[in-house]
Amino acid sequence: FEAVNFNKENTTAKLVGRGVMPGMFVIVASSRSNITSVADLKRKEIAVAAGTIIDYALDRLLMAEGVDPKDIVKVNVPSMPMRLEILNQGKIPAAIFAPPLSDLALISGARAILDDTKQPFAGPGLILSTRALKNKSEAINRCIQAWQQAVELVNAKPSKYRALLTEVASVPEPVRERVEVPTFSKLRLPTEIEINEVVSWMMGKGLMTRSLKLEEVADTRFVK
Repeated sequence: FEAVNFNKENTTAKLVGRGVMPGMFVIVASSRSNITSVADLKRKEIAVAAGTIIDYALDRLLMAEGVDPKDIVKVNVPSMPMRLEILNQGKIPAAIFAPPLSDLALISGARAILDDTKQPFAGPGLILSTRALKNKSEAINRCIQAWQQAVELVNAKPSKYRALLTEVASVPEPVRERVEVPTFSKLRLPTEIEINEVVSWMMGKGLMTRSLKLEEVADTRFVK
């Protein structure tokens, strides 16, 4: 998503590889609401950050369950901590979060309604400026090799890196003991279909006016 967003007007940066991990996005309902299923979300307000990847995720999650995003009421709350605060106060019936705020919402009593566990479509990625891609290919190769090796090390023994993960990710104290170290995925190139899905969504929202091809978004030299 971000690689497309960076290049929506001019090509300034490219993705060299991306991962896909489940549990990146979770739609939760306030404990004070009567929402217990996806169907209950219809005509309800859902707090989201408009025009961002989390907005894209909300639409994708809903459509995967047969719910038209037009059938819910989006409320733009760009700050995720603020989103959590108004959810906990019962000022909004539902919201969408990414970890660790999604974990904190559940600890605070919210109910998980829908997530991307069954159909993951997002994860960490590496985006570099076109200048860096032109002048620092050797360093980029080393960085990618280190990334792939780190994935192997963490996945082989997740518990060994738990403290480091919670520290680097600034995981809130109430969540630290409950957070599980995820299984990370190695970097791979996006597909033309994945790029087209994001471009189509952004054009439909009026966030960009030009179409993009894979080679305009991704540098295919580094990850095979």
